[in-house]
Amino acid sequence: MINIHVNDPGHVALRRAGRVAIVFPVAFAIGNYAVGDTSTALYCAFGSFGLLSLTDFGGRRKRRLLYYCILGVVSVVNISFATLCSQVLAVSIASMAVAAFVMLFAGLINAYVVAMTSAMLLMYVLPVTVPGDIDTIPYRLAGFGIAWALSVPAALFLWPYFSRNVFRPKAAQACEALAGVLEALPVGSAVSPAAGEEAARRFQALRDVLSALRQQWLATPFRPTGTTEAERAVARLMNELDWLYGLLAPPIGHPDAPPVLYGHVRTREDAAVVGACAVLLQDCGAALIELRHAPRPQRVAESAEAALLSLERQLPKLAVPDHPVDHQAQSTEWLTALAPSFRLRALTYTTASLAADVAVAIGDREAAPPDPRQADSPRLWRQVIETTTPALSGTWDSLRRYLTPRSVWFRNSVRGAVALAGAVAVAGGFDLQHGFWVVLAALTVLRTKASGTQATALRAVAGTLLGFVIGAAIVYPDWADGDFLWAVWPITIFFAAWGGTISLILGQAAFTVMVVILFNLLGEGWRVAVVRIEDVLIGCAVAVGAGFLFWPHGAGAALADRLAAAYRSSVALLAAVLRGAARRADLANSLAAPRRAALADSALLDDAVRQYLSEHGTLRLSKEDLVILIGGASRVRMIAHSLLDAVRANTAELVDGFDWQQVSALGAYEDLLSRDLTAVQAWYAALSDALSSGGQVLPPYALDMSAHGCILGELRDAAAADNRVIRPALTLVLVGQHLDYLARLEGRLEPAAERVAGWRRVAWWR
Repeated sequence: MINIHVNDPGHVALRRAGRVAIVFPVAFAIGNYAVGDTSTALYCAFGSFGLLSLTDFGGRRKRRLLYYCILGVVSVVNISFATLCSQVLAVSIASMAVAAFVMLFAGLINAYVVAMTSAMLLMYVLPVTVPGDIDTIPYRLAGFGIAWALSVPAALFLWPYFSRNVFRPKAAQACEALAGVLEALPVGSAVSPAAGEEAARRFQALRDVLSALRQQWLATPFRPTGTTEAERAVARLMNELDWLYGLLAPPIGHPDAPPVLYGHVRTREDAAVVGACAVLLQDCGAALIELRHAPRPQRVAESAEAALLSLERQLPKLAVPDHPVDHQAQSTEWLTALAPSFRLRALTYTTASLAADVAVAIGDREAAPPDPRQADSPRLWRQVIETTTPALSGTWDSLRRYLTPRSVWFRNSVRGAVALAGAVAVAGGFDLQHGFWVVLAALTVLRTKASGTQATALRAVAGTLLGFVIGAAIVYPDWADGDFLWAVWPITIFFAAWGGTISLILGQAAFTVMVVILFNLLGEGWRVAVVRIEDVLIGCAVAVGAGFLFWPHGAGAALADRLAAAYRSSVALLAAVLRGAARRADLANSLAAPRRAALADSALLDDAVRQYLSEHGTLRLSKEDLVILIGGASRVRMIAHSLLDAVRANTAELVDGFDWQQVSALGAYEDLLSRDLTAVQAWYAALSDALSSGGQVLPPYALDMSAHGCILGELRDAAAADNRVIRPALTLVLVGQHLDYLARLEGRLEPAAERVAGWRRVAWWR
């Protein structure tokens, strides 16, 4: 027994099939009997099927009507242009390739365009494969106009279903849970058992909320990640929430440690930062629920500046023993004492970044950050706007980002364009009857990997054969007159629209029966079923061929490649920040290219993830490994941005004429950190190679705490003797803390990366 509720949450497909079963026959009857033209009747029928069965927009009626109007305009253009191209086969093939690529590629704009893609293609395939001159265009447009006039009101008012945005409420819960953890963080050098237990309880609640949020994120292949500013802001929330979780979690390698920011919140200024971030996160959660009153992080920025000044006062006073034997233990204690400064800097940056994205996501333009070019803009806001407003949001930048074989959108668009153009060539070249079935069959079975296309083609053929048997049994008997066919036709239309929810075989069988009855009502007889079998077989063969020729590995290989690229570009950005800080270079100019590359690779990675999760069949990469590796790539990039904020804050106040290279302790520590950076870069480079080509993952790298301890005493003494040393010393300490976090992250990434690398070593057809 089929559990409709499980397979069709909210009975969305059931409602849609009911609308199609009512409107489809009515539209066809108007075209065939009222207008009296076969071409008009066909466009009435297939137009209503495309508008109601292949398209189902979410959201409120106003937005749905807008996109139905857009779909209507595009369809009118498609029908007119395709009809003109249909008279010459070569032109038909070329135009089909271009049109298919454009329409498939346009799906990157947002989920609404994805929802209308199949209907747009249908309204191009039908006229381009049925030759007609300019005189036939009015009849074809009349048929589609009748279908649109009947279908859109039915879609808007007949059994409507208004889907809810399930991501925003869960993101709001995560913000509130993060605020709860911050509020429970102990303040002071000692942690009472009760305070530790409360912090641990709230942290476990946060872990549960984020786990549910990740599952929802992974279960939504076509997430709100279009090219508009608001959609990209929503997409970034998951990365920022994950990074905030990483900042509050116990240090990597010490899972039993309490969630107290890898140390204790020791000072009044640090506590003020934590409190301001907690309030801001609560405001973010409320804004995501109410969709108004965007949060404003001015208080966070002010408290962060006060905490930085407090840290400057602490640095020269930290105790470092003179005996070398104790250097390693003391350096560990010192770094632990300074660890909250690292996490607090990252916390303030990421919380402000999250608030900016929430403001953009809910459309509050009044809360938009000030122009970063203005000299009086707060430093934190300047950094937020530079990192949260994508450099690629412009149309041309977006096209350049996606018009590359690295993009799954580009790959899918090329594969689809070749398959549909090839189907048009075969149908036209052999003058096949009802050649549009060849193209529709290719479109139906084409998947992102060759094995998926092959399996889908077999199911489509099986369903067509089943539909042939049922359809012949319905239309062949002498008593199967028009009245009988009209009586059973709505039932077959219903199952044609709803059957795909259960299985492709059932959907194809019902669709075959539906079109057999349709063409019998037009007077073609039952032999049209034989023609459909031939056309479906040819269309499936074309799709399978295109699937094997163009990126047969599917999105799994593209996902691993995009993960590798994301790690490479994020680590490259981090290295550019560090080396730019050491040279006191113009960070704005030197980091422009690495930042664009990191943002572009992040967007391409998200596209590859959702494409991989939407593939049919067994996923060869576990979701647990994907969560770890995707989160790791995001954390590396966020670390780079957080470090950039810290470096700018510290180097901006350096005294002119002060050359920190002349201070031996600073130079020695910088050299040590440079060696650490080289080692960390080498590890992540090996990780990228393992993900992209199945290379070997290196053992995790650990900072040499003994070497750090030998320098920390000299650094403390230099800072105590000369105040000008404090800022560069803090910069280097923060760099060391960021590198330490990256090194600790390696241990978490290594097992998942090794499993993906093992998968890459196996041939794709095995």
